[in-house]
Amino acid sequence: GVDIFVDGENYDGWNLGEKESQDRINIWIWDENKWGKSNKGYVTLVLDSENVQEAYERLKLIIPDIEPPIKAGWGGMELKITDPDGNKILIL
Repeated sequence: GVDIFVDGENYDGWNLGEKESQDRINIWIWDENKWGKSNKGYVTLVLDSENVQEAYERLKLIIPDIEPPIKAGWGGMELKITDPDGNKILIL
């Protein structure tokens, strides 16, 4: 089975996997009523990566027109992707 747990009070969401593992999956739900409107517009899916630049290098092999990651206002790197259906994916 997969462990599901809440990690702190600074995010709305859950973590899937072993609590101490770096390979766990984080699922965060943005609550506009609590955190305000997202400054990046509507985002369908946000993924956490240990190395955004490495993710970009791997993804540009299969998505030739992908834009490189940018440094966000909050200080971290963001890689934005739009899938063929128009869904937004943000890799942090």
